[in-house]
Amino acid sequence: MEGEQTDYVWGVVDMIPDTNFPDIRSRCAIHSNHGSCMIIPREGDKVRLYIQLGIEEAVDAASGRVVKDKMDPEKLLEVARRSMAPYTIRQPKAIDWWTIYRIGQRVAERFSVDNRVFIAGDACHTHSPKA
Repeated sequence: MEGEQTDYVWGVVDMIPDTNFPDIRSRCAIHSNHGSCMIIPREGDKVRLYIQLGIEEAVDAASGRVVKDKMDPEKLLEVARRSMAPYTIRQPKAIDWWTIYRIGQRVAERFSVDNRVFIAGDACHTHSPKA
């Protein structure tokens, strides 16, 4: 696969928020001097927060790979709180799911051999969520 990774790292948290942010049930993007955060409403009262991280917060300098041990849901929410200030997000009762990832995009070098297709569709490329 040919392609590259970017220096953009994102964290994702699914939860039922306890916040005074007025648009928490609306799909929106927040950009501040402290980072970016995207809010995606989910089923029931859940929301998914996409939280932009600094590369040093989640990537091993030697390998260039994301290290999930460097981050946890509470740290992700702390970054989101800085981005959303002056609004607040209190610690939720539960985190349903969370992850971190580095944005990357790749595509297969070849799709066929001797005029026969051997790879097509989603099997021939990868990309990060929202890329």
